[in-house]
Amino acid sequence: MRCLKVPGLWFLLLFSLSLASCPSPSGAGEGGYPWANDPEVAVGGSSTTNTTYWGYISAAGPNTQNSLPTSDAGWYKDAVFYHLWVVAFADSNGDGLGDLQGIIDRLDYLQHDLGVTAIWLSPIFETASGNANLHGYDATNLYRVDPRFGSNYRLQQLIRAVHDRGMRIIYDHVPNHVSSQHPWFQESKNVSSPKRDWFKWLPNRPTLPAWTGWDSASDFHGPVNGAYYYGIFWDGMPDLNYDTAGVRQAMANVKMDWLNFGFDGIRMDAVKYIYEDWTKTNNTGYSDQLATFTFWQRVREDIFDAFNAPFDGNTYHKFMVAENWTSNQANLLQYMKDGTQNGFHMTLDFPFTYAAASLNTSDLHNHWSWVKGSVEPVGGWMGTFVSNHDNVVSRPMTNFMNDAGKVRAQTALLLLGVGTPFVYYGNEIGMTGAAGDDINLRQPLNWTTVTAQKSQAQSLLNWHKHLITLRKNRTSLRRGSYTPVVNSGGVYAFERAHGGERTLVVFNLNGSPQNITLTLSTAPVSRVTLLGTDDVSGTGNDITLNNIAAYGVRVLALEVGASGPSLIDDIPYNPPPPPTVYLRGSFNSWGLSHPMTYNPSTQVYSVTVNLTAASHEFKFNTGASWYGYANATYQPSVGGDTGLNFTDAGGSNHNIGYTSIGGNHTFFFKLSTSEYGLDAP
Repeated sequence: MRCLKVPGLWFLLLFSLSLASCPSPSGAGEGGYPWANDPEVAVGGSSTTNTTYWGYISAAGPNTQNSLPTSDAGWYKDAVFYHLWVVAFADSNGDGLGDLQGIIDRLDYLQHDLGVTAIWLSPIFETASGNANLHGYDATNLYRVDPRFGSNYRLQQLIRAVHDRGMRIIYDHVPNHVSSQHPWFQESKNVSSPKRDWFKWLPNRPTLPAWTGWDSASDFHGPVNGAYYYGIFWDGMPDLNYDTAGVRQAMANVKMDWLNFGFDGIRMDAVKYIYEDWTKTNNTGYSDQLATFTFWQRVREDIFDAFNAPFDGNTYHKFMVAENWTSNQANLLQYMKDGTQNGFHMTLDFPFTYAAASLNTSDLHNHWSWVKGSVEPVGGWMGTFVSNHDNVVSRPMTNFMNDAGKVRAQTALLLLGVGTPFVYYGNEIGMTGAAGDDINLRQPLNWTTVTAQKSQAQSLLNWHKHLITLRKNRTSLRRGSYTPVVNSGGVYAFERAHGGERTLVVFNLNGSPQNITLTLSTAPVSRVTLLGTDDVSGTGNDITLNNIAAYGVRVLALEVGASGPSLIDDIPYNPPPPPTVYLRGSFNSWGLSHPMTYNPSTQVYSVTVNLTAASHEFKFNTGASWYGYANATYQPSVGGDTGLNFTDAGGSNHNIGYTSIGGNHTFFFKLSTSEYGLDAP
């Protein structure tokens, strides 16, 4: 077939027939041009480039009306991102779903009331997801905004409104898979389809141990027309086959076209799973393959670096950040730099998240030392966060059991520490949500609470704003070095320096006020308190900070010419009462008849129940959060006997199953660590 460069509807008629064998015309991809569904959106640039690896793809040519120029290729290092879950953020039309217009309407809140400088949109494109979840990772059209959120035209308005404020915006891209309802997959089910090899089909499901996947299952689904298809996550999201040239070309165009459209960058979902090695066993072949690292290096060089050249006298540096869910330092680094090859500009920082969730400053110090010693020197960068939309950790207010002092301390670690911070929507006002069922982490933002906290000087919202303001004002807090001063006895202090600027950050992670004396390696030129009560003294290399509140934070400028005053004084610490925890199970009809008693010295809850000799099911419950076999751990050290046998009782509820003898049983549960035990007769 002759390949023609044909605009408009004629192209749409030819596209599905020609894509497998012909180079893609400018801007082409799923359904034609990305703006085809909203013809009133004008998008500049229509040239193509031919590459050996990608085939014909759109050339870099940013729409200058939508795009924000910058001469700084590392602009993302200075940003504070807001991880915005679109469906839960702001509903402009009363249908119960957040939408793009709602974001436009609330940009003043993001820029002025909170102070963030960039936005990461959760998946916004047409999806098979239902209204209750709408996670959007099962896309049915990668070029059309889901009508429940708005339109491509409304997206253009959002991008322009963000850029008019000098802010930046990135989108969530899913390279590994599409929905099983996607037209590509529907075509692929036909064994004679040109798109058959766009997905990974086998005549038989692999048998163990030939392939184990991440959950010790085959991860092949079917049969469909006598064959099985691969989907690492679930049968509703089949993996794309990047060994197929058409897949590489189509997905490259998706990235290039939306960057041309005006986005400043892309958060890449599930980057670990692009290629598999089917010869490997024991959970080693499904992720982090050498071919995957090489793939992302090509994406960096051929797509993102193409925007480094001037266009119309301006540069439009784009960046990509990886969701590389791992604490493996070698893999984290390899996604950003492999020898001389550049990969991602940034990877999301899961090791930080785990350390911050427990305020483990020893782990945090070791991690930041590695980042400064191994990641940043080779051009990598980390994106820090304390929770997100996934079951990584619970939201901070849930994780710390409504202890606002600990949440403030964790927030300061995020916003004053190493890397670029990502604030997950709602954390700034203390929304709750327990990991385990991720819909708990994606509930609607409470705008009534936002309004109330804006007028409260010591609110968590204003605490975020003060810290973000401080970060904006201090280059050392964005790009500076990290030098530990002390990390013992609940005191964590470090210096960050850049040029002639020196910033001292001090945490009191004790439950009572402290006087803290520090000995610095270099005597400060001045001592100006930028955050916290200005109660400081000292001579030479010694500094004493007096009466720091429990879980309080002080920040001082130490360089010549530093000026204050402090953005906010110390906030008094008021520990919250322990939440009520119930033991609920088949033995009490899942009711509230068994509240557990809290021991403050051990932080362990307990209750004694007389059980009959039978099989029982149970969970621990506080508020909307349930702790069962899937998200609680049997740990005799919290109390009870060793060697007991608990099982997953089956079904989606993941109740804990236990077969007992008759008599009194004492149940133990430590909410802070989700650990339980049992003292049987």
